[in-house]
Amino acid sequence: MLPWQYYQSGFEVTGAWKELKLPLDSFKASGSLVRQTPKASSIKSVGVVAFGRDYNADIQVRELGFY
Repeated sequence: MLPWQYYQSGFEVTGAWKELKLPLDSFKASGSLVRQTPKASSIKSVGVVAFGRDYNADIQVRELGFY
């Protein structure tokens, strides 16, 4: 709805490649102006973001899919 509205889901990272599965119902809305659970057909963009403190990150995404 508004450009600063988003959904987020946390996950732990390691130095090794691993497969992550994040179900849509694990994502929480950033505010009350968007649905509580995102709808796959409405997703326009995806971002991988680290926050909470300063990070040095090497982020690599091999494949992204929806299930």
